Amino acid sequence: MDLDKLLEKLSPKEREALRKKLAADEPAVESRLQRLESAMFGPGGFDPFQMCNQMMGGFPPFGPAKAVQPAQVFNALADETRLKIMRLLNEGAKNVDELVQALGLAQSTTSHHLKVLKDAGLIKGEKQGRSVYYSLVQPLNNENSK
Repeated sequence: MDLDKLLEKLSPKEREALRKKLAADEPAVESRLQRLESAMFGPGGFDPFQMCNQMMGGFPPFGPAKAVQPAQVFNALADETRLKIMRLLNEGAKNVDELVQALGLAQSTTSHHLKVLKDAGLIKGEKQGRSVYYSLVQPLNNENSK
Protein backbone atom coordinates (compact mmCIF):
# COMPACT_ATOMS: atom_id res chain seq x y z
CA MET A 1 0.00 0.00 0.00
CA ASP A 2 1.14 3.51 -0.81
CA LEU A 3 2.34 5.73 2.08
CA ASP A 4 0.05 8.58 1.01
CA LYS A 5 -2.96 6.26 1.16
CA LEU A 6 -1.96 5.15 4.63
CA LEU A 7 -1.59 8.75 5.77
CA GLU A 8 -5.05 9.57 4.36
CA LYS A 9 -6.54 6.99 6.71
CA LEU A 10 -5.11 8.79 9.73
CA SER A 11 -7.00 11.55 11.43
CA PRO A 12 -5.43 15.04 11.31
CA LYS A 13 -4.49 14.65 14.98
CA GLU A 14 -2.79 11.29 14.30
CA ARG A 15 -0.94 12.72 11.29
CA GLU A 16 0.36 15.62 13.40
CA ALA A 17 1.48 13.23 16.14
CA LEU A 18 3.29 11.11 13.56
CA ARG A 19 5.02 14.18 12.06
CA LYS A 20 6.21 15.25 15.53
CA LYS A 21 7.48 11.75 16.29
CA LEU A 22 9.37 11.58 12.98
CA ALA A 23 10.84 15.06 13.50
CA ALA A 24 11.98 14.09 17.01
CA ASP A 25 13.59 10.88 15.71
CA GLU A 26 15.34 12.54 12.77
CA PRO A 27 18.54 13.55 14.66
CA ALA A 28 18.88 10.05 16.14
CA VAL A 29 18.42 8.44 12.73
CA GLU A 30 20.93 10.85 11.16
CA SER A 31 23.41 10.09 13.94
CA ARG A 32 23.01 6.33 13.40
CA LEU A 33 23.49 6.76 9.66
CA GLN A 34 26.66 8.77 10.26
CA ARG A 35 28.02 6.10 12.63
CA LEU A 36 27.17 3.36 10.12
CA GLU A 37 28.83 5.27 7.28
CA SER A 38 31.93 5.89 9.40
CA ALA A 39 32.12 2.22 10.38
CA MET A 40 31.76 1.09 6.77
CA PHE A 41 34.00 3.60 5.05
CA GLY A 42 36.11 5.26 7.72
CA PRO A 43 36.17 9.00 8.44
CA GLY A 44 36.33 10.90 5.16
CA GLY A 45 36.36 7.58 3.30
CA PHE A 46 35.04 6.35 0.01
CA ASP A 47 31.36 7.04 -0.64
CA PRO A 48 29.83 4.47 -3.03
CA PHE A 49 26.66 6.52 -3.20
CA GLN A 50 28.63 9.29 -4.87
CA MET A 51 29.67 6.84 -7.58
CA CYS A 52 26.04 5.74 -8.04
CA ASN A 53 24.86 9.34 -8.21
CA GLN A 54 27.47 10.10 -10.86
CA MET A 55 26.30 7.12 -12.91
CA MET A 56 22.62 7.95 -12.64
CA GLY A 57 23.24 11.66 -13.21
CA GLY A 58 24.90 11.09 -16.56
CA PHE A 59 28.39 11.95 -15.34
CA PRO A 60 30.27 8.71 -15.95
CA PRO A 61 33.44 8.57 -13.86
CA PHE A 62 35.40 6.67 -16.50
CA GLY A 63 37.79 7.48 -19.25
CA PRO A 64 36.53 7.40 -22.85
CA ALA A 65 38.67 4.36 -23.69
CA LYS A 66 35.91 1.88 -22.98
CA ALA A 67 32.14 1.98 -22.82
CA VAL A 68 30.88 0.37 -19.63
CA GLN A 69 27.30 -0.57 -18.87
CA PRO A 70 25.88 0.87 -15.63
CA ALA A 71 24.87 -2.65 -14.53
CA GLN A 72 28.52 -3.70 -14.74
CA VAL A 73 29.53 -0.79 -12.50
CA PHE A 74 26.80 -1.51 -9.97
CA ASN A 75 27.78 -5.19 -9.96
CA ALA A 76 31.37 -4.20 -9.24
CA LEU A 77 30.28 -1.94 -6.38
CA ALA A 78 27.87 -4.52 -4.95
CA ASP A 79 30.60 -6.42 -3.12
CA GLU A 80 31.89 -5.31 0.28
CA THR A 81 35.48 -6.34 -0.51
CA ARG A 82 35.49 -4.32 -3.72
CA LEU A 83 34.18 -1.31 -1.80
CA LYS A 84 37.08 -1.72 0.62
CA ILE A 85 39.48 -1.87 -2.32
CA MET A 86 37.97 1.32 -3.75
CA ARG A 87 38.39 3.01 -0.36
CA LEU A 88 42.02 1.90 -0.15
CA LEU A 89 42.76 3.05 -3.69
CA ASN A 90 41.14 6.39 -2.97
CA GLU A 91 44.03 6.93 -0.53
CA GLY A 92 46.55 6.33 -3.34
CA ALA A 93 47.91 3.76 -5.78
CA LYS A 94 48.68 0.33 -4.35
CA ASN A 95 50.03 -2.92 -5.73
CA VAL A 96 48.45 -6.35 -5.20
CA ASP A 97 50.75 -7.22 -2.30
CA GLU A 98 49.77 -4.05 -0.42
CA LEU A 99 46.09 -4.77 -1.00
CA VAL A 100 46.47 -8.42 0.06
CA GLN A 101 48.08 -7.29 3.31
CA ALA A 102 45.47 -4.60 3.97
CA LEU A 103 42.51 -6.87 3.19
CA GLY A 104 43.82 -10.10 4.68
CA LEU A 105 42.73 -12.06 1.61
CA ALA A 106 44.50 -14.51 -0.67
CA GLN A 107 46.37 -13.02 -3.62
CA SER A 108 44.12 -14.85 -6.11
CA THR A 109 40.95 -13.50 -4.46
CA THR A 110 42.31 -9.96 -4.40
CA SER A 111 43.34 -10.24 -8.06
CA HIS A 112 39.84 -11.43 -9.00
CA HIS A 113 38.26 -8.40 -7.29
CA LEU A 114 40.75 -6.09 -9.02
CA LYS A 115 39.82 -7.61 -12.40
CA VAL A 116 36.09 -7.02 -11.77
CA LEU A 117 36.78 -3.38 -10.83
CA LYS A 118 39.09 -2.91 -13.81
CA ASP A 119 36.60 -4.45 -16.25
CA ALA A 120 33.96 -2.06 -14.90
CA GLY A 121 36.26 0.87 -15.69
CA LEU A 122 36.58 1.95 -12.07
CA ILE A 123 40.30 1.32 -11.63
CA LYS A 124 43.38 1.20 -13.82
CA GLY A 125 46.67 -0.61 -13.52
CA GLU A 126 50.09 0.83 -14.27
CA LYS A 127 53.11 -1.42 -14.49
CA GLN A 128 56.10 -0.17 -12.51
CA GLY A 129 59.01 -2.57 -12.63
CA ARG A 130 57.72 -6.02 -11.72
CA SER A 131 54.59 -4.73 -9.97
CA VAL A 132 51.30 -3.34 -11.22
CA TYR A 133 50.05 -0.37 -9.22
CA TYR A 134 46.29 0.09 -9.20
CA SER A 135 44.55 3.42 -8.79
CA LEU A 136 41.10 4.88 -9.31
CA VAL A 137 40.32 6.08 -12.80
CA GLN A 138 38.78 9.17 -11.21
CA PRO A 139 39.63 10.04 -7.59
CA LEU A 140 36.51 10.45 -5.50
CA ASN A 141 35.47 13.73 -4.00
CA ASN A 142 35.07 13.20 -0.25
CA GLU A 143 33.32 16.50 0.51
CA ASN A 144 30.02 14.74 1.16
CA SER A 145 31.53 12.00 3.31
CA LYS A 146 31.27 12.37 7.06
